[in-house]
Amino acid sequence: MVPGAVDIRLKLRLGIRCQHSGISEAVYKTWYLFGAILVAAWLGMGTLYLLLKRGVANIIMVVLAMVSIFAAFKVYTVSIDVGGLTGLATGIMPGGIVALTVILNIFGTLALVGGALYSAWFFWRNRTMKHRVLSNILIAFGAILPAMGGTSMRLSGDMTLFYFMEMAGIVIIFIGFLRSNEVFGVAWFPLIHGFSKIETRR
Repeated sequence: MVPGAVDIRLKLRLGIRCQHSGISEAVYKTWYLFGAILVAAWLGMGTLYLLLKRGVANIIMVVLAMVSIFAAFKVYTVSIDVGGLTGLATGIMPGGIVALTVILNIFGTLALVGGALYSAWFFWRNRTMKHRVLSNILIAFGAILPAMGGTSMRLSGDMTLFYFMEMAGIVIIFIGFLRSNEVFGVAWFPLIHGFSKIETRR
């Protein structure tokens, strides 16, 4: 999930820069590429590597990399007008790029949410590493929130709810990650591990 994590950090930095320093065409396109198009897809790709056979996951990643390169080419070569923008907004990119955005976001959301829910069911069914049932449910719930925020943004054009849902989703996903990782299991985090230590499992 490293590319997805890099996308999130870059997206947040570019978003802050756009809001405080104004918007240039290059900054908007970079924000749109990494924030709107790539982040969900690459987070989902990380999940697929945890669930699928390595060969199958490699094939999917090659396809995703090719689509990502194509998306970058389309975004950076399209002509857009950001002169009238005072903040980040939707409705600037042409329909073909928006359609590509929707497809990659659906892929990423289904992979991340579906993978997390499958993992939760797997650990629940096998009665093993029970703390990972809740952790994967948290990851799935956190992944759904930005998707809901993005849908609301496209329907209403208002980005306020989108920012809130995205931040809440990132926080919940991170809590789910901490809840699932045995590295943190020996520490006492009441809000993450409950009021008892999780025994480190091998």
